[in-house]
Amino acid sequence: MSENKDFQAGFTWIGKSWAQVDGLAKAKGETVYADDMFLPRMLFAKMLRSPHPHARIKSIDLTQALKRPGVVAAMTGKDLPIPFGILPVSQDEESLCVDKVRMIGDPVAAVAAIDEETAESALEDIVVEYELLPSVLTIEDGLKSLEETEISKTQIHEYADSGNIHKQVALNLATSKPDLQKQTIYVKNFFITKATRICRWNNTLPSLNTEPMDGSRFGLPRKLRTMFTVLWPKFWKCRPVKFV
Repeated sequence: MSENKDFQAGFTWIGKSWAQVDGLAKAKGETVYADDMFLPRMLFAKMLRSPHPHARIKSIDLTQALKRPGVVAAMTGKDLPIPFGILPVSQDEESLCVDKVRMIGDPVAAVAAIDEETAESALEDIVVEYELLPSVLTIEDGLKSLEETEISKTQIHEYADSGNIHKQVALNLATSKPDLQKQTIYVKNFFITKATRICRWNNTLPSLNTEPMDGSRFGLPRKLRTMFTVLWPKFWKCRPVKFV
């Protein structure tokens, strides 16, 4: 312990306790987050989401939503047809669903209006016609190949080799069979583990800027950045938008 203290004594910042720059403001509830920001002439955007776990989008009618007073713009997945993704092998993400929805809550349309209430009301004016498709609701059904399944039209993504199996990986963490026979207890079972992803706290909001907007200036996730890039020409020049 003494050696550690002697080692840290030569540092100016390491090993010492310092007050957080924004600590007092957070403790007093004075910190301003993205949701607290209201910029001049700011628009409010809402997304219409699917109530179905698996369905084909036959048509989306924005006519009545665009006629509602206070609505500035509305868009569907047809305005954002290019898919994207983290990995080159799975470029299957869409800002707004283009052809079909794959889960309850998938976004199918977006509306921007002068206030949050108007944007929320405009969502009720959007008419979406769905063709319901069979859903895969268990892991066992999801692991079936197209030849094995008794349900047609259950494939979520067409690029899968078979059925909904995107990639098969076999992990053998055991030792050789002779070593296993020497063990006192040998357990063979079927285990299901939960997927875990890193969660990053990221509150962002587009800022007012008089320079040409290409979407990269917002500091937003790619998904929303793409939406802002396409929506921007339909808005007044330099009009910030906040998704609520």
